[in-house]
Amino acid sequence: MNSSSIIFKTLVVLLSIVGVCKCDSSYYLVIANLANSNGDCSNVRNAFSYQVNTCANGMATYCSPGDDFGTIAEYFDNDCSSGIQNIITYKIGCDGYSLVACQQTPFNNQSATIYARYDDSACQTEPTFTEAFAVKVCFEGVITTCDDTSTTITTYENNDCSGKSTSLTNTLKTQCHMGTQGYEQSWCSNI
Repeated sequence: MNSSSIIFKTLVVLLSIVGVCKCDSSYYLVIANLANSNGDCSNVRNAFSYQVNTCANGMATYCSPGDDFGTIAEYFDNDCSSGIQNIITYKIGCDGYSLVACQQTPFNNQSATIYARYDDSACQTEPTFTEAFAVKVCFEGVITTCDDTSTTITTYENNDCSGKSTSLTNTLKTQCHMGTQGYEQSWCSNI
């Protein structure tokens, strides 16, 4: 049995016994899908950032700088007080198709439409979860753009974003509001 397997099994047992840590959550497990498979790990299509050591909708995330793996535990209930239903482990690094990192901020490396969830009603604390959709990146015939008030998704007839296109525009909910999974807001980040 290798050391990674032993560590993983120990983590599962500890999580089952003590539950979710309510300690400082200064890191995020970032899981990003790349726009192409040419080995360029900076060309991100979308990225999910999970605040570690917190419970959000029955999911708790764990990672620490220097770790080789990040873990998401799915619980049977929304407050992560019951037993663990499923555990997913991600290898930290880039494999040419995806990028996984443990870092101090949610993904913010390129221009994107950002959706974020918070624990507080003013959306003033660090988000517990963010999802970033890269803008001005062609992926499988789709390009997303955004401005201060809206996101536009343009779908082309060809995968290289050429040919006829159709567009759909959605209004960004930039003010903090109660959503289906807690307090949330969205914005356009042009880096």
